[in-house]
Amino acid sequence: MGVSGLLPLLRSVTTEVSLDKYRGCKAGIDAHGWMHKAGHFCAKGLLNSPPDLSALRKLSEWILRRIKMVQHYGITPVLVFDGARLPMKQTKEASRQMSREQSLKKAREIESSVGSQAAFQYYSKALDITPFMVWFVIQELKKEDIDYLVAPYEADAQLAYLEKIGEIDFVVTEDSDFLVYGCKHVLFKLDNGGNVQEIKLTQHMKEVDAVNFSGWSFEMFQMMCILSGCDYLEGIPGLGIKKSYRLVGECKTFDRVMRRLKFDFSVSQDYQDRFAKALLTFRHHTVFDRKSQKLTNLSPITEEELVQVNLESSTSLAFLGEDIDSNVLNEIVSGDFDPISKIPLGFSGNGFIEPQDQVVKQESLRQISVRSSNHISEALAKQGKLS
Repeated sequence: MGVSGLLPLLRSVTTEVSLDKYRGCKAGIDAHGWMHKAGHFCAKGLLNSPPDLSALRKLSEWILRRIKMVQHYGITPVLVFDGARLPMKQTKEASRQMSREQSLKKAREIESSVGSQAAFQYYSKALDITPFMVWFVIQELKKEDIDYLVAPYEADAQLAYLEKIGEIDFVVTEDSDFLVYGCKHVLFKLDNGGNVQEIKLTQHMKEVDAVNFSGWSFEMFQMMCILSGCDYLEGIPGLGIKKSYRLVGECKTFDRVMRRLKFDFSVSQDYQDRFAKALLTFRHHTVFDRKSQKLTNLSPITEEELVQVNLESSTSLAFLGEDIDSNVLNEIVSGDFDPISKIPLGFSGNGFIEPQDQVVKQESLRQISVRSSNHISEALAKQGKLS
């Protein structure tokens, strides 16, 4: 995840600290990052069709243990989950989905010939976190009165927005994209002892040893990261993070970078347009404002800015995240609607609602969602699924 090579580039401004330093603070948690870590230990069960209830419980228990550790240091966690994927991410996601399918096939082949232990790493690589898994964890968060939010789109931008408006003090993640979104205070690699690696990029950018960022604007930093390859735009072969640094450092502006890429690498107009959209996405991604209960942008976008990146003022901005009906939006951010299909995740009282053919069972457990915030087991028992 994130920009390859970025964290090693910033090693000289990375400080190892304890969570104890942040007592009294509010932490924004990249919840999907935690779920991927938790899922590593029960991936096979989660990948079963239908998935195992025991695996879902292990998933939520791991998350709750992490939360309790954060709370132990006097920190208030706010978990933010990913919502729908932006159109800009379709190419990257298609590649990841193919990789997951290949890993699942490999896992099953190895398990049938050698055994489940040998297949463990491939099951882990095959895991994708589904809206139902998120819903299942959210039910436990509600019981513990833990603050959470399902972002309308990417959690990265949502957390950057929460930090920007002062609702959180810092972000906990494993994803370097948060730096590109402009998060000022990010903690990486949280271990079981409460130790983390802290980066305050905007404060210490000029102190980076590996390269010289003196005279650099944050826009130049964003262009460097996009050029080296990110979720919204594939990298150009041969252009890693350091070569991207040199190119952007020499060119400085968007127009000059594009001219250089066209001359040296014969990039297409389509690539240039997608580069511009990637840059705008890192600045103006659609997010949810909890005070107004409405969608807004990470930062306001202007017509002048569109002109600067050679996009027409009439260009559709749907790539930043489409508008969502207010009633549906409130259900999405609360975790009651699937953010992708916009279908309810829940238990109606008369039976299971089955979004995207997802139903949960014990033994042959299939993916469902129990609308009631309490007692998953009760709802399942009503259907005769649990004793």
